Amino acid sequence: MWKALLFLCLLFHLIPKAGGQSPRFLNRGWELTWHDEFEGNSLDTSRWSMAEGRRRMGIWISDAVKVCDGILTIRVFRRQGQTYSGAILSRGKFESRYGYWEIRCRLPQEEGHWPAFWIQNDGMEENPGTDEPGAEIDIMEYHARWGDSLLHAVHWGGYGENMRSAEKKVSVPGLSEGFHTFGLRWTPRSYRFYVDGKQTWTLRKGVSHHPQYVIISEEIGRWAGEIGKAELPDRFEVDYIRVYHR
Repeated sequence: MWKALLFLCLLFHLIPKAGGQSPRFLNRGWELTWHDEFEGNSLDTSRWSMAEGRRRMGIWISDAVKVCDGILTIRVFRRQGQTYSGAILSRGKFESRYGYWEIRCRLPQEEGHWPAFWIQNDGMEENPGTDEPGAEIDIMEYHARWGDSLLHAVHWGGYGENMRSAEKKVSVPGLSEGFHTFGLRWTPRSYRFYVDGKQTWTLRKGVSHHPQYVIISEEIGRWAGEIGKAELPDRFEVDYIRVYHR
């Protein structure tokens, strides 16, 4: 078994990871303040915690999350009739305010589950119906039924009946193939979203002014289609996560 795993690690390391650019403005005085390149063969627990337990129609487990020579992989698979996936989060280990937040990743191909890169604040429920404190900022949500389209979204004011939302569906040719970058430039006045270095949406509502933590996740739910139609296992691959400030 260990020989097979070693071979897979070597194979993924040798596959070119072309595609996905960062915005040019990062060359003008921005400092890389937190990141994970996912080197080595285990998750860095000084940066991340595993999310575990039932989530919508699936179950998050640590077995779904692997790091192998520069790639974080979150698998979606079935076992005895149950569908499993995974998520990692930086809560309590890295939380920050404003700046530019970016992931470089390759999206999965099967329906019924959706990968996401988002930043969250646990205080969002404390003042329902207001803009304070915090927000759920979905920098990228995707499911394979959309092909070459993805969703940017922001939710604030608490959940349930108090929640207010804004979202933008964006078409990106070639999105379902290879690696791409998804980024957020967050300032006190606005959010600006980017795909492969190009700005795709600007929002000036629901702006959080509080530190937020990172979540990289795979969820199972009908919003993404019928998981029973998916040929599993499938996987979401992440090359890096980087946060910049100036």
